[in-house]
Amino acid sequence: MIKKTFARALLAIAVAVVCPAIWAQVPGMDETPISFATDPGGYAIYRLDGAGGTSGAGGTAYIGVCNTRGNELAIRLYDTVTKRELLVLQTFYTSGTGDWLALAPGMITPVKGSFETPLEGKFLSRVNDALSAWIASRDSFADKPCYTWEKGGPMEFEYWVPVMQLRSAPGLTLVTAGYLSSADDPAFFRFIEEPKSASPLGAAIVPGKPVVASIGGVSVGLDSNWVAGEDGLYRFPDATARDACCYVETISTAELNGMDIFDLIRCYLLYSGGVLIARDVRLFAVGEDPCAFYRVWDPLTGRQSAQYRLFLPHDAKAVSVLCIAAFSESYDGNEEYFNSILLRTEP
Repeated sequence: MIKKTFARALLAIAVAVVCPAIWAQVPGMDETPISFATDPGGYAIYRLDGAGGTSGAGGTAYIGVCNTRGNELAIRLYDTVTKRELLVLQTFYTSGTGDWLALAPGMITPVKGSFETPLEGKFLSRVNDALSAWIASRDSFADKPCYTWEKGGPMEFEYWVPVMQLRSAPGLTLVTAGYLSSADDPAFFRFIEEPKSASPLGAAIVPGKPVVASIGGVSVGLDSNWVAGEDGLYRFPDATARDACCYVETISTAELNGMDIFDLIRCYLLYSGGVLIARDVRLFAVGEDPCAFYRVWDPLTGRQSAQYRLFLPHDAKAVSVLCIAAFSESYDGNEEYFNSILLRTEP
């Protein structure tokens, strides 16, 4: 965590020193810097369909937003048709009070590229529109973790998404999110396409003899296909293939520093160790226990994995997290098999 914090600080210092501002809005007396819904380094990348090319129509473009520090965002546009990239820094404020709170865009600082094409000329307005809707509706998070905002077209907001918590808007769809691992993390600064999986489906899994495995104090409903390793992990179909694994993490409540289960879910999603595939993120309950399902792409191997995290009450001092991970070629077509493990698990 210290390493990540230091990297975020480097990023903020570097971009502030190197790049002079090209224009600015001087904040008024009633304007307050925005406090974004993320720690510095949190980012979200969106697909803008039908917007690529010099004419501003056709193809796909990506818009990324990253909270570098305070009320400042790094905003990046990549056009897949022209291969053009534009990166700017911009500060944001709110004006007014209460129900009349409004977005007040601030200083813009160029980092890379230029405003030349129609798309480049208007892409910041898409960010402003989303931020305005978030500011007007974000009090809804006090009652629920996800909600839909209908004014000006349906927008879906989910608490775990960094920066402005937007999952989708008309023409704008979240494709990935996470935290910077370095000051020039390619996951954000060199993002040019969504991960694709070309792996063929594996064979259908034939359930073995039911086995109740005790893993970290949790009774997990596996079967004879799974093999226990000395490291505490159960693997399928054998101890070396690593097509799938199952294990339990026990987290002391003293280490959570006031975090709740929703905060834990956010951490698992955004520190997934690869490229999070946002379209597959699902939050649901198994009985009364919260569970998260998501997919992660490994850019080094090109493989995708499907992952579950089931959060179980352990005792007053700890929470147990059942972790199931399987490569997509093993998981796809065998969803019911892996779901059945969740249903046969008890704290």
